[in-house]
Amino acid sequence: MSVKEKKQVGKLTSGERERNVTVLLSINAAGDQFIPPMFVSPRARIDNDLKNDAPPGSTFDVQMSGWITQDGFLKWMKAFDERVNPTQKSPVLLIRDSHSSHKDLDIILYAKQNHIHMISLPPHTSHKIQPLDRSIMKAFKNTYNEACGFVCGSLQEVP
Repeated sequence: MSVKEKKQVGKLTSGERERNVTVLLSINAAGDQFIPPMFVSPRARIDNDLKNDAPPGSTFDVQMSGWITQDGFLKWMKAFDERVNPTQKSPVLLIRDSHSSHKDLDIILYAKQNHIHMISLPPHTSHKIQPLDRSIMKAFKNTYNEACGFVCGSLQEVP
């Protein structure tokens, strides 16, 4: 934003500051099997552009906070289960952070019934020891922030 008479703006920022979009990602330890993400949007409904541009098989949820809920995590867990298809002979291990949305009896029972073994990282440590945060997400966040800075920095006028 700028005063009306000013033709140039020093720096543009989003009008939607402090609105979170949560993205749940999952990938196997070898890095060769990607599970389509879940997007949690802080809107009343999911934007069609997001649906159309998201990876095939992505799931979506809306929460005004933009954060995942227990119901949303269970929805994602079911999509994960369908994609990975664990069995008694071939169970899977799901490493997750200690977010409160992951601590629900329905989620624990669903995981147990569907051969999904879960471990939780200690609180406030995922940025240091969570595999996706240390690799893929760190690179993604850096690239995303650079791209946002480039776009905002290259705009000269606000239409």
